[in-house]
Amino acid sequence: MSDTTPFLVTPYNRLAQVYDRAGYADYGLNMLPRCLNHLFAVVNWAGRHVLDLGCGTGQSAIWLAEQGYRAVGIDASESMLAQARANIAAHSESLSFAPPELYHMDMRSLESPVGRMDLVVSLGGVINALHSLRDVETTLRQVHAVLEPGKPFLFDLRTVQGLANLERTGQSDNFDNLADLTITVQDRFSFETLSNLRNYTIWQRQANGWQRSDEIHAERGYPLTAVVALLDRAGFADVSVLDLSFEPFNVLNDPYGRALFLAIKGND
Repeated sequence: MSDTTPFLVTPYNRLAQVYDRAGYADYGLNMLPRCLNHLFAVVNWAGRHVLDLGCGTGQSAIWLAEQGYRAVGIDASESMLAQARANIAAHSESLSFAPPELYHMDMRSLESPVGRMDLVVSLGGVINALHSLRDVETTLRQVHAVLEPGKPFLFDLRTVQGLANLERTGQSDNFDNLADLTITVQDRFSFETLSNLRNYTIWQRQANGWQRSDEIHAERGYPLTAVVALLDRAGFADVSVLDLSFEPFNVLNDPYGRALFLAIKGND
């Protein structure tokens, strides 16, 4: 902790506790049913074992378990996993099937503790947290290894334009419940490194007054063609790049600032 940033804490150390309250899990939770519907319609997907890569506070994994899937969540943040465990406990009565299994794991070292998966899904720009194409390639190869042959990997990325627009247009995830929680978000994008630094300032009302915490999160943008090439090198046989309306991605028109990738593992 620096003298010039006395409130700086490790990423997700404080944010995990307020992540759901601020609505930051809503995007992934809303997209997941739409993604499954697309898989049913386009690739006639069927399966039971689903891995949520970068599961965060576990909301998507909980939803999967409520639908009867055997859900496994992995995340590199112990703070997020702690909140996920609390969320699972709070949903115990609605989980008539087995609750999600959670594991602390870096996605670059991904292994499946329960055998091969029928689907790996990763929503919310999880891959943007990787800081080099080498890390992306390593992760894609690990995902390929844990999938059953012929099964899909579905993930999203914030595009380079999407990351740049966070700062340029002032788009933000600011939150204020006008009672006991205020979060301000400032973005700083570098065209030299295609990286965005996102600074969260979290104010929480405590019994003895307001507590401030600062977190800095780094996100990296990647050319979509490079990601497609890495998926091909990792052994995925069929790759589609879509926008959030599940239409083919148009590089000249990026209204969402995100791209969806659907990649199918080839038959071994």
